[in-house]
Amino acid sequence: MKNFSQLVEAGAGWPEFRFPNPLSNDFWNASILKRAVRGLDIIRCIRDGKEIEQIKKDFPEEDSFIFDVIQFSKTRRERLAKWQDKSPH
Repeated sequence: MKNFSQLVEAGAGWPEFRFPNPLSNDFWNASILKRAVRGLDIIRCIRDGKEIEQIKKDFPEEDSFIFDVIQFSKTRRERLAKWQDKSPH
C-alpha cells in the first residue's frame, strides 16, 4: 500500500468536480492537487525545523490562515501555561 503522501501527490482521495464544462473540472481538480502538495511541502519544512516566517516566504501562494493554524498549534502549550499561572488556585 502506498503511503499517505504518495496518495495525496497522485491526486487520490477527493471527489472530482463534475461541472458541465470539462475545463472547469480540470481547473478545480488541478487547484486542489496543487494545494494538497503545497500542504505536504509545508509539513516537511516544519518537520525539518524551519521557522513559520521563513516558510511563509517560501510559499507566498499559500494563504495566511494555514500558517495561523500552525502557529496556534505550536504556541498552545505556552498559552495554556500562562493561563494556568494566572488562574486562581
